[in-house]
Amino acid sequence: MKIELEVNKRYLVTHGSDDGTFEKGDIIKLNKFGFLECLNQSGFLAPMEIEEATKGMKIKNTACNLFYSFNHKITDFDTYAKAWQSGYDTAMEEVESEMKEGAQ
Repeated sequence: MKIELEVNKRYLVTHGSDDGTFEKGDIIKLNKFGFLECLNQSGFLAPMEIEEATKGMKIKNTACNLFYSFNHKITDFDTYAKAWQSGYDTAMEEVESEMKEGAQ
């Protein structure tokens, strides 16, 4: 199944891709040029690589979007880093909770 991504929206990988390109916990976004960026691994894929590399992957809209959408208002790096980490932690807690519920 092909994943659908909105440009510049952050997604949390909840299940890694079949080939291991993406792992649970990765945060990805599709940039305006069509490249898929892995924000926590500092990597990216060209548009022609995306379909194959994302097979089997599951994603979830992440709380990190809130902090990225307001990042233009944050002027110091420490505040930005704390906001990003808080959003990431919240998203991971949601994923872990859903995985526990699914296992029951």
